Parts: sequence; structure tokens; C-alpha cells
Amino acid sequence: MSIAGIPAVSQAPPSVAPRQWRTIYDIGIGSAPKIALASASAFAFAAFSISRSRSAAPASITSDPVYLLSAAALSTVLIAPWTIVTMRSTNELLDAKLATAETGIPAKEDEELQTLLKKWAGLNGIRSVFPLLGAVLGLLVITS
Repeated sequence: MSIAGIPAVSQAPPSVAPRQWRTIYDIGIGSAPKIALASASAFAFAAFSISRSRSAAPASITSDPVYLLSAAALSTVLIAPWTIVTMRSTNELLDAKLATAETGIPAKEDEELQTLLKKWAGLNGIRSVFPLLGAVLGLLVITS
């Protein structure tokens, strides 16, 4: 969503861009945690089920499906603390830009807004690696 959305938001006038960013943010905050929790729950349930059904642990932790699935579950939910710890200040600054834009006062070109949007897109890109890693780990279990 933000891969395509943020470049488009960056092209919008400064009076519109913060509202567009906020719409992308609201869609993500409304759906991403639920998706992450559902995915992590599925990985955790699979790890638990495997651990209960086997008679002995594998010789190597890197080939242990319980370990891999547990790591997948953890990786998937790491988007929440990552967002809180690393993205909160950027989100707050973008929200301040939104508050300014909503005053109705015509906005001039805003370099800080563009910088914040680029920073947010970068942080969001890093954040997306966590569930991607979870998916890769899950895929390793399925294909091995």
C-alpha cells in the first residue's frame, strides 16, 4: 500500500499530502496488526502442534520446524514494537503537518513534509521485512 501510495502522496500539494498520508496510515493501522496477529497465531499454533506430536527434537536447531515456526511468529509480530519505537516521532510530526493543513491556510512548498514522507516510507519499508521474514521461515518449514 505505501510502496505505491507514498510516491503519489509526495506529488500532492502540501495542503493535501498530509491527509493522504493519514488515510494510508489509517488503513494500515486498521488492518496490519490484525493480519500480523492472525499470521503469528497460525505460526505459533503450527509450532505447538508439531512440538506435541513428535517423539524427539531434531539434531539441529536450524532445521527444527518448531524453532523456525516460533521465529516466524515472533518476526511477524515485531511490526508492532518497531512501529512504536522507531516510527512514533515521524508519525507525530506528520500528524502536526496534517493539523496545519486542516487549518485551511494555503500551504507553500514544504521541504520538511517531503523529508518526513521519505523517512516514513523508508521506516515502513524496513517494517515490512519482519512479516516477510516470517513468511520465508514458514516457507522453509513447508518445503523441507
